[in-house]
Amino acid sequence: MEPKSSTNDDDNDDEDDDDDDDDDNVDSESPKSLETVSGFLIPSGCDCHVTQRPHRERKKKKKRMKE
Repeated sequence: MEPKSSTNDDDNDDEDDDDDDDDDNVDSESPKSLETVSGFLIPSGCDCHVTQRPHRERKKKKKRMKE
């Protein structure tokens, strides 16, 4: 038996399996955690996609008291 080869194979398999599992979990178990809007992943708590305003525009919404 070759422990080095099997260890490397296991590590590579785990990484691939994790990626596949994560994709499946997001789609099936928790679709509310991330929503796809125009190809971007946005947290469900964000209403930017509802108001059609980008994230940057909301952050810039500060009162300018410079006169």
